[in-house]
Amino acid sequence: MSRSRTKNTAINIATAIASQAATVIMSFFTRTALIRTLGIQAVSLNGLFAEIITMLSLAELGVGSAIVYNLYKPLSENDEKKVCQLMTLFQTAYRTIALVIFAVGLLLTPFIQYLVNDISYPLSYIRLVYVLFVIQSASSYLFAYKASLLVADQKKYMVTIITLAAKAVSVVAIVAVLYLTGNYILYLLIQILFNFGSNMLSALYADRTYPYLRKDRSMSKEERKGIFKNVKYLFVDSLSNRIVNSTDNILISVLVSTLQVGYYSNYSVFFGIIRQLQTNFSGGISGSLGNLLATETPEHCVRVLGRLNYLFYVAAFVLNLGMFACVGPVVRLWLGEDFLLPGIVVFISCLNLFLDFCKAPVWQTLGVAGRFKENKNISIAGAVTNLVISVVLGVKLGMAGIFIGTTATTLVQLVLKTRLLYGKVFRCSAGKFAARWVYYLLSFVTAQMGILWFASVVRLENVFAQILVNGVAAVALSIPFCILVFWKNEDFRYALDLVRTRAPFDRRRKQGGEE
Repeated sequence: MSRSRTKNTAINIATAIASQAATVIMSFFTRTALIRTLGIQAVSLNGLFAEIITMLSLAELGVGSAIVYNLYKPLSENDEKKVCQLMTLFQTAYRTIALVIFAVGLLLTPFIQYLVNDISYPLSYIRLVYVLFVIQSASSYLFAYKASLLVADQKKYMVTIITLAAKAVSVVAIVAVLYLTGNYILYLLIQILFNFGSNMLSALYADRTYPYLRKDRSMSKEERKGIFKNVKYLFVDSLSNRIVNSTDNILISVLVSTLQVGYYSNYSVFFGIIRQLQTNFSGGISGSLGNLLATETPEHCVRVLGRLNYLFYVAAFVLNLGMFACVGPVVRLWLGEDFLLPGIVVFISCLNLFLDFCKAPVWQTLGVAGRFKENKNISIAGAVTNLVISVVLGVKLGMAGIFIGTTATTLVQLVLKTRLLYGKVFRCSAGKFAARWVYYLLSFVTAQMGILWFASVVRLENVFAQILVNGVAAVALSIPFCILVFWKNEDFRYALDLVRTRAPFDRRRKQGGEE
């Protein structure tokens, strides 16, 4: 390879962080324009339908994951014929998926009103908005599969750059249209146009980077069968992830109120910063992890995973504790007291963000390891746990109960996935890793309680000053938890070396040289 795994990972993550900073600013302008011109009802529909469409994307059935998993080896071996065969299969599958999503989405249109409460828009208007969301989702599959090739080949940074450029142009158009016309339909049409354009540009870049993709090479029936044998397992995993991560707004709308979806979605603008950073970090390491597992020993993979988990823990701790400390005052400054959520909802939401960030290396490693069949039962257990707890507690406790269901699900899946990864893939004990995770969880909850105490003692009239003081307190509180307990640990020393010397995470300390 022309670059080491570490350099590719660093480029992917650095580009993603820069992109995220720009995206946050653009999302803030878009959301502000949406609230000021259309109000909380439009924001609520936006959050609800976005989540319904995420559920509809189950039609993907794990096809993309199955094919991407099979791309790692031929890419590392420069097997152009096999890559071309896989991408031809990918194209056919995704065009079929686009048609299925569009058809199923339209079939659900007559029933969409049963998920909407407390919204005064005419039913015909609500259905039109929903259909536009369906069109956006279906059209995204026409070219998106080629971006997956770039990610698998450790070139996610190019997808990030293209997406950011399209996003910047779309935000200018959206803000102008909202303030000039106040038309929600035009807003959605612009989103569809630029989403489609972004995927098309990524596809054109992939065609230029891999000119052999223009060749139409069919794969034998036996090979296709071998690839798709994992799809049924990936479907269950995909379904579980959707239930855990993409049903909160639906449950809030049905069990509480659709308007509450709108209030929560305002916080989601900021929570989305953490989620996108986690996605960018995970996406940045996915191609490298696939290459690592294909070329290295289990012992070396365990060392790399330990280092990654500590790095993700530090990032998750600092970012999410800062979010917990500052998001309330920021929303109050931005929109006013009437848009604030109860403290317990914010507490649990930030805990879930922390867990979601920390778990990424385990989830990513299992994904590239191809343990699809064994992962199926874990996914089922997680989905059942989430639905039962979220519905039962949602009825009793409202939004807080729904989010507690997500917490419980993440913990159940973390225990089971860790056992699978260490026991079946690495064939070693997970005891040390599990003990460290107990500390990860308890340390963050303790720090959250510390921030609550600090906020109750230090109350400032100036909101800007409150945000600054809370942020400084969060950073100061993060340092002891992230350093003092681990300062003699190999992973901490490695992280310190990484900062000092930019030593690659996948390079053996004593051997040196590029892998």
